[in-house]
Amino acid sequence: MDDAPRLLLDVDGGLARITLNRAEAYNAIDLATARAFTAAVRAVGEAPGVRAVLLSGNGPAFCAGGDVKAMAAAADRAAFLRELAAEFHDGLALLAELPWPVVAAAQGVAAGAGLGLLLCADLVVAEETARLSTAYGAVGLSPDSGVSYHLPRVVGPARAFRLSLTGKVLSAAEAVAWGLVAEVVPAGRGLTRAEAVARALVTAPQPAATETKRLLRAAAARDLRTHLDDEARAIARAGASADAGRLIGAFTAGRRARTGAAGAEASQRVEPRAGTER
Repeated sequence: MDDAPRLLLDVDGGLARITLNRAEAYNAIDLATARAFTAAVRAVGEAPGVRAVLLSGNGPAFCAGGDVKAMAAAADRAAFLRELAAEFHDGLALLAELPWPVVAAAQGVAAGAGLGLLLCADLVVAEETARLSTAYGAVGLSPDSGVSYHLPRVVGPARAFRLSLTGKVLSAAEAVAWGLVAEVVPAGRGLTRAEAVARALVTAPQPAATETKRLLRAAAARDLRTHLDDEARAIARAGASADAGRLIGAFTAGRRARTGAAGAEASQRVEPRAGTER
């Protein structure tokens, strides 16, 4: 299994699929996987025609986090962890900077760096089997992979401290309630559902979808007036697009048709004149 590719990349019909491929290791992130991930995300950013990204992991788990066996085998554990985190962080930063929506399919374990990956996605579809945790404390480590950055912003400080300091594991249902996951589906249906969501985003109006993602991602770090100014510029750009022109035209045409039908129906409901029988 060591000669199998640690990650699979496929771009087809506007959808880029990035798949962790270490099923036997629960898709744990070792240095080779981190490098492959960063290279894949960079390739997606440069690929023509991409409009959505799908993240998934082969096997029973989405991603169990950093490869603890590789950590244990390192001659200089501190140097190894610095290199591993730096390499993987490059990929995560590139992923967050992609203009297109990112959908993730999560099953089984999503811990540590795996949780960081989910936090970088815009929409997460989780199977009932999904279990989310920070996991760092169990091996005496502090968070990486953006977990300490994203988690308080998504679930709030109190819940972020609870997850990070107590080792709590979230069920799929809890992850939805806490805002980490968009929806839960039956076991074995996560990837199918996530791909359907991603495919729908491929056909979403442009640049509305990319502007929406950018605005939502930028909002937390801005004051309201700055953000409102950006919204005004963005809606003007979107409004000038061919997709907006087509959809606005279809909407108004449909409204005119509905209004006309309602008027015709109303003309058939004339009240009887005085003196006539009802």
